Amino acid sequence: MHLLILDPLGLGLDIATLAMSQGHTISHFIQDTPSTKMIGHGVVARVRGNLGEHIKKADVIFITDNAKLIPTYDKLREEYPDKVWIGPTYEQSQWESDRGKGQELLKRYDINCTPFQIFTDFDSAIAYVKKRDDRLVIKPYDSGTDKALTYVSKGAKDMVFMLERWKKIGKMPGKFMLQDFVDGVEYGVEGWFNGEEWTGEWHLNFEFKKLLNDNLGPNTGEMGTVQQVVKNSILADRLLKPLTAHLKASHYVGFFDINCIIDKSGEAWPLEITARPGWPTFNLQISLNRGDFVENLYRYKSLNFIRNRVCTGVVIASPPFPYGHIPQNEVTGIPVWGFDGDNLHHHPCEMMRSKDGEWQTAGAYICTVTGHGKTVEESSKQAYENVKMLSLPNSPIYRTDIGRKLEKELPKLHKHGLATAFRYR
Repeated sequence: MHLLILDPLGLGLDIATLAMSQGHTISHFIQDTPSTKMIGHGVVARVRGNLGEHIKKADVIFITDNAKLIPTYDKLREEYPDKVWIGPTYEQSQWESDRGKGQELLKRYDINCTPFQIFTDFDSAIAYVKKRDDRLVIKPYDSGTDKALTYVSKGAKDMVFMLERWKKIGKMPGKFMLQDFVDGVEYGVEGWFNGEEWTGEWHLNFEFKKLLNDNLGPNTGEMGTVQQVVKNSILADRLLKPLTAHLKASHYVGFFDINCIIDKSGEAWPLEITARPGWPTFNLQISLNRGDFVENLYRYKSLNFIRNRVCTGVVIASPPFPYGHIPQNEVTGIPVWGFDGDNLHHHPCEMMRSKDGEWQTAGAYICTVTGHGKTVEESSKQAYENVKMLSLPNSPIYRTDIGRKLEKELPKLHKHGLATAFRYR
């Protein structure tokens, strides 16, 4: 079969290598930018030009993100409605990129949202923080607001400092929200929706977002993830199933995630909606996939997963990650010795192959390495054994504690009947 990967940011090389290993024809669209131009070089055929010509040939079209080209994809969907499309439309992408629309969707189906106030200027926000004198979180409210306006405060003092600093350096506030801080365990629930219904498997996720061990340093998106696929989930019953009719009406097909905080009473407070593959979350899904990846998408508009096994994923990066302020040629062409593209626990991200077949870096976000086990401890141990297979001459960056915080967090969730299939050891 023919799989077209619409991947402007260059996130889906792992998808391409898996599908090729299973005998499928791959066309991979990645935008030509200084930071993406070498991703997949020597690995996969990158396509350019008229996307419609490539869609004509494809059996399945897989969208990796909700980037700016989504409106272009929507027009192509209208031209080629009989193709199997996996991924968000513009409307569905807005549930994440325009936080206000995501909050409105949850409220419409009586799903609790963390209390918040909306602001369009820093002075009003500063006055509100001083009056509340409490711990708050600032987030962009719509797609027109600078994403840098995201901060979890330790109290009113540092939130006021950040707001005053952004005002001083000339940040454009746009529309943003000050949200009550909820103390608890961050925990996500995900599922596949095939356009008609949920496919009956739920993905339970714990993300490790900070750069350094013990949750220190800047946010990176994720430095690692722990995941398990189960048949039944209380959290899915609460957060995902109420959205079934809406997803069906909007013709959504693909992976759908709600990340939340579980407070001390067991109440779930959603943080955000993600109607797209998450990264590195999707690398873990590839590791847990059973059978033919493209055939599963074509026949069932979903995948088939190993259930009840814990999967741990560790992101491997290199300087200047997570900032990326040096010329791209300084992070390209560095050998990753020991990387095996046929190893289902080695997941290429920003990588390429030399003329002699050596795997090399094509950016600073290099790869994800996974491991499986009956418990979190066992799966993390295997993941780090697989990390040890790799060697880079340019100081690799990765956390060595992915999974460890769950030793303390899982008992808190188990008290409320959540994540009960997870065992730490």
